[in-house]
Amino acid sequence: MLHILNTLLRLATLSGKMGLSLYMGRYFSLDDIGTYGLVFGSVMILTNVLGFRLDYVVSRELVRTTPIEALVKMRDQTIFYLANYFVGALIMIAVAQSGLVGIGMLPLFFICALTITDNYSNLTYVNMVSLERPLLANALYFIGGGGWCFVAAAIGLIWPEYRHVDTVLTAWLLGYMLFFTATFWAWRKMPWRELRGKPLNWKWIRAGVTNSYLIWLGTLGIMAGSYSDRFVLAHFLGLEAVGIATFYFSFTNAILTLVQTGVLSFVYPRLIVHYREGNQTGFGHEMRHASRHVALFAGVIAIGISIAVPLLGYSLQRPEFVEYAPVLWLMAAGAWIRCSAEALYQGLFARHQDCAIWLGNLLYVVPVIVCSVVLVPMVGLIGVGYSAVISSLFLLLWRKYQLSRPHALLET
Repeated sequence: MLHILNTLLRLATLSGKMGLSLYMGRYFSLDDIGTYGLVFGSVMILTNVLGFRLDYVVSRELVRTTPIEALVKMRDQTIFYLANYFVGALIMIAVAQSGLVGIGMLPLFFICALTITDNYSNLTYVNMVSLERPLLANALYFIGGGGWCFVAAAIGLIWPEYRHVDTVLTAWLLGYMLFFTATFWAWRKMPWRELRGKPLNWKWIRAGVTNSYLIWLGTLGIMAGSYSDRFVLAHFLGLEAVGIATFYFSFTNAILTLVQTGVLSFVYPRLIVHYREGNQTGFGHEMRHASRHVALFAGVIAIGISIAVPLLGYSLQRPEFVEYAPVLWLMAAGAWIRCSAEALYQGLFARHQDCAIWLGNLLYVVPVIVCSVVLVPMVGLIGVGYSAVISSLFLLLWRKYQLSRPHALLET
């Protein structure tokens, strides 16, 4: 039942995002959708620049710990990230003042503000899942992840003059503000008073950054790989092509999100416990069980999306979304393969095979960029679809090999 409720909550979040995509697909030009896609991609990439992935270490240490220990670690994590946000904001201001990137102050403000709020909302969500409260985490995340989408679409439907990107970005930012308010209210009963007299543990922070900065490099690689193709499209084919790919991506990305929420968010705490206790039989059983569920669950969703989205193109009277359906099908296939790779990631994460994780993630950007740069000029928009399949297959094979190494069981 918990799995079902958790999935329904994430479905509600995804419904908001998909509703926003449908709204923009119906009323926005492809250029406007492409602009939103580029801003969204910039935020997703820059979000992972901040913090050196200290959250990677924190999320693992929060599992089955005491409330005060968890709160101290999350406080130290927050202070470290706030310092990162301050430096990031100063750099963004300097970039805006220099005029080097040719982007106005308002778009840069949105990119900066959304990068910071998205980063902190993500680590807050992960911390709550590590504390084994995934249902509450998804209930709260709906506010910043999907609820604002309904508001943005409603405003545009009622007042046509607000059917533009700035309204959508403003609603996104306000959604995160409300998410933070609700999250800290939900944590009001944690032992906040016991933090008095607990000094900031800079030694732990430095050790965490030392242990996670390579993972940070890998995260930059995988995020750049996930979103760099739209910048390649903008360069070779223009904003309209980015708009089509962004529309498709909003649906295929839902496959990975649902799998992570409906299956994997419950798996990795159990895998960590099995590894800590030296229960190799339980660990192997959990991995096989998760892999089978992921393959079936993701496959059903991918097929449904492949059928439904072109039909939506007809109903929205946007022939471009029907004409390029093969691109969608390849992107959905790539998402299905990527989901299987994410199941293997949970095993590598639990076994502390950090080197295998960060190196594979960093290398992931290579097939993405090479395929995009080579295939998009050669075959057009469908090159993005081929790139999605090839790069996801690389990630799956890499993680499968690393997880199968006999001596990997000895790594810590």
